[in-house]
Amino acid sequence: MTADLRQMEIIRYKNDARLRKQLFHSSTFAHPAKGHISMWQEMVLRYSKEGDWVLDPMAGVGTSLVAALMGRNVICLEMEQHFVEPMCLSWEKMRNIPMLGYPVGQAVILRGDARALPLQSADSIITSPPYEGMHAPNDEQRTLASRGKPFGRNLPRPSSLARLTPIALLILM
Repeated sequence: MTADLRQMEIIRYKNDARLRKQLFHSSTFAHPAKGHISMWQEMVLRYSKEGDWVLDPMAGVGTSLVAALMGRNVICLEMEQHFVEPMCLSWEKMRNIPMLGYPVGQAVILRGDARALPLQSADSIITSPPYEGMHAPNDEQRTLASRGKPFGRNLPRPSSLARLTPIALLILM
């Protein structure tokens, strides 16, 4: 079964820069593929319930930690240490900012490989695939983007996205 992507609803989120500055450590801002906070909130509400354990096996700098601010317990697994350290700093910052009307859940941050998960189970897995092979925009592209002009797409290599149906891919991204 294939879905016609042109007929699917496009969800647009407002810029999350202000909230990201409030919640996350500044060292996370340089990550090339940060998940949008509102998108994560929506996925957490849709695919988990308060008290659940939510696993993000490719956590990057930890946008999925917002699940803990929504009464979920979250396990963030990241292979690269240079992302784990900023994620830990962000959790120390955000855990003291009750802001979403829920009790703050637990957060477990682990350095490890998603292909060999170091745990028995989780109630939900909510993640975003890695964007291997993407390149950061250069100065000219940043200038064009700041003027609201398109500069092409930094698309991930198809081999890094696994083999997912279009609907599953949209849910994950």
